[in-house]
Amino acid sequence: MSIAFERLIQGFLDSGSRSGMTENTIRNYRSDLRSLMQFIEEAQFDFQSLGLQELTAYLTHLQALGLKPNSQRRKIMTAKTFLKAVSHQIDVSLVGAEKIVPPEKIEKPPQLVPLDIIEHIRSAQSETPLGLRNRALLGVMLDTGALVTEVLALKQEDIHWEGDQGARLTITVGRSRAVRVSHRTARDVSRLIESLTERHHGVFYGYHKGGPHAERLTARGVEVLFKNWSKLHDQSALKPRVMRHLFVMACYREGKSEPEIMGLLGLRTPYIFKIYRPLHQEEIAAHAQRDAEAATGASAL
Repeated sequence: MSIAFERLIQGFLDSGSRSGMTENTIRNYRSDLRSLMQFIEEAQFDFQSLGLQELTAYLTHLQALGLKPNSQRRKIMTAKTFLKAVSHQIDVSLVGAEKIVPPEKIEKPPQLVPLDIIEHIRSAQSETPLGLRNRALLGVMLDTGALVTEVLALKQEDIHWEGDQGARLTITVGRSRAVRVSHRTARDVSRLIESLTERHHGVFYGYHKGGPHAERLTARGVEVLFKNWSKLHDQSALKPRVMRHLFVMACYREGKSEPEIMGLLGLRTPYIFKIYRPLHQEEIAAHAQRDAEAATGASAL
């Protein structure tokens, strides 16, 4: 395989690492790109000519290997992301690559974590700068359902205080929008900001043994936090994404419509509701069953 191609892959992964990409994402990218590299070598393709024909052949190869549709989709999307990222370094066939349609993603029902577990973790945070940061982070994620990258990009000027009503945050990453957090979360964020030195313009900064430092908390850092909490509470589903799941389910319980939820999450299409609607319907059915059982028990007395 071309040494130049190997260097492009390593440069792509290094860039992802510097931008705060999680270890799991980098690991998946590395595996997918090695798979692509092996296919190109065996098919004797020129990696600078990877277009629609070559990626279609790659997809057929993945299907022949018996990979599941989601795995096929991930590997094709990785190839497209990689080609787009290196297009400024080499001449690649982006037009053809953009035309390939990967298999439709098969969504798995989201795994939830009991809310009292989140509340326990949140309340257990210490009064140290690290504890204040973690408590505020959990509150913002739970109250907004925002992605980790959106939360970590928050700056102090993105916070608009509303007195006893809490605070309104302006999300600037992705689709810009304003989201409101509870009074409790606003208080935690306020205390966190008060603990920061003047050199900090952001909200969620990294910490080490010596205290806060100027580097912003990364997505990988958030992943490590949740991994530690998941082990402590024996909750394998306790990952950053679960906060978004809990937020959506809370919105359903509050009677918010799907268009309203889309607006709060900054979404342009209702695609995610393919996984949330069944979960919401199950919850409604469970409540109805409990109510019926309670009514039956009361009438028997």
